[in-house]
Amino acid sequence: MILKSQTAKPYLLSAAAIFYCTALIVNAKAVSEGITDSVIRCINIIIPSLFAFMAVSGIIIKSGLYYYISKPFHFISKYVLRLPDNLFFIFILGNVCGYPIGIKLLSQMVSENKISAKSAEIMSCYCYAGGPAFLTGAVGLSVFGSQKVGLLIFVSVLICNILMAVILNRIYRISGDNTGEHLNLNSEIIINSAVDAGKSLFVMCILIVLFSTVMSVMESFRVFDFIAGKFNLSNNGLVSIKSFFEISSITRLTGAPYRFLPFITSLCGFGGLCVMLQITAVNSNMFSLKKFFITRPIFFVIQYIVSSAIFKLFSFQYIPAFSQNAQIIVDFNNFVPSICLIMMIFLLVLRKD
Repeated sequence: MILKSQTAKPYLLSAAAIFYCTALIVNAKAVSEGITDSVIRCINIIIPSLFAFMAVSGIIIKSGLYYYISKPFHFISKYVLRLPDNLFFIFILGNVCGYPIGIKLLSQMVSENKISAKSAEIMSCYCYAGGPAFLTGAVGLSVFGSQKVGLLIFVSVLICNILMAVILNRIYRISGDNTGEHLNLNSEIIINSAVDAGKSLFVMCILIVLFSTVMSVMESFRVFDFIAGKFNLSNNGLVSIKSFFEISSITRLTGAPYRFLPFITSLCGFGGLCVMLQITAVNSNMFSLKKFFITRPIFFVIQYIVSSAIFKLFSFQYIPAFSQNAQIIVDFNNFVPSICLIMMIFLLVLRKD
């Protein structure tokens, strides 16, 4: 029976590939629009919001600065989170810099033998969050017209990650090189960090574009319309389903749905399947992501409970007042800074080669 399934698998995958290629041709217009939309999203949101964090964090790791930054937080690191001092910085960046940064830094630490692969696998479970920039801007302002709501979502995700760290680090021992670092900051480290950040961003953006073609094909075959009709979903319900695939779809929620804030927060903590592909890419097989994927459903439930408590604490009747006189000050159609940034990365790669 097993032999038959193994024999059939290549044929099934071949048939699926042929079907998908045919769908791309038949729905060329929809796919083209999806790719264009994803490229614009990468240029306007992904690259500007992540490049600086990825480059600077790379410099801090390569130069050894992370060890000195973590030292003042010894009490919290040792007695609350049960982390070696030098790893506290990774926890902070993983929660404030955006979804893939934590996994990227852990991968870099493993490659430089500053942390074991087993410890990196455990830390990946709680060094993963959307970050305040995305949650206040793309969610707080775009959906609710309020930065304060976005900050409440960020605090809720952060508290859940702290709880996850407190629990897991008492089950598993996190080990890392805590013997000290010699500060080594020079121009080569800065250039290498910028180049590595550019390469990682390129891989992430390629995956986002690829995932957009899948979403476009599904929409062309009215898969989401079928789901909405089958389960009698509202427009916001359908947007929530799409957000499981691609988290930026959450910005299409309408009507400031405050009642669904705990669920929206859980979605932001989950990150979406597209983000999962991105962290798989930036990890570069340096350590196993098995525990990360296993804990995602558990995290989703815990996140819902934690966020429900937080929003009840602040009371829903006051939250809508935050959205009054909201001002959106970001120009999402300004390509010039991102194009200049891409050109700079390209020149750095040429210089390094």
